[in-house]
Amino acid sequence: MTVQNLLSVCLFALFVIMVLIRAAVLRKRGIQVIVFGQIDKSDFLLVPLVLAIAYAELANTFGLPIYIYKHELNPCAVSRHRAFILRKFRNGY
Repeated sequence: MTVQNLLSVCLFALFVIMVLIRAAVLRKRGIQVIVFGQIDKSDFLLVPLVLAIAYAELANTFGLPIYIYKHELNPCAVSRHRAFILRKFRNGY
């Protein structure tokens, strides 16, 4: 754990706290700030992305495992796809 990693986690937590404080201040004024999923139903797609980013940050800081699927390309498959793409471009789609 380096100082930079700890600082990044602290700044991420500070950002979340600042957003919540700002939402509370605006709510006291009668403005509804956090309207999650009421206006746009695609807001629910943000939840896994934010959780993944938060986990990646915490995993990097505290040495937790990050699983990345490493896929090795098959040279034969790559040449077939390359030939297919080149043929498409030469024929004008």
